[in-house]
Amino acid sequence: IPAGKTSATLSFYLHIDTAETTTTTAYDTFTIQVLNTSGAVLGTLGAYSNLNKVTGYAQHSFSITPYIGKTVVLKFIGTEDTSLQTSFVLDDVTLTVQ
Repeated sequence: IPAGKTSATLSFYLHIDTAETTTTTAYDTFTIQVLNTSGAVLGTLGAYSNLNKVTGYAQHSFSITPYIGKTVVLKFIGTEDTSLQTSFVLDDVTLTVQ
């Protein structure tokens, strides 16, 4: 992320569709992390699960201003258990720096 900027925002659309029927247990998860170039986790921006299912896509935005001037890796991690499916569909990922 270029140094000398005043703000940086990560935005994306996420659709979560699941066959899970529970309303209380997160069996399947989707996490967004910020890592340094060595792979160490610097922070977690957001976490979602089968409990966050939505019709259509929902837009999500996170400030990554604390990482201005640093080289970082954005990691999107989807994890499912072995039973009912959950789909985490990611679209239109943008990084806006001002």
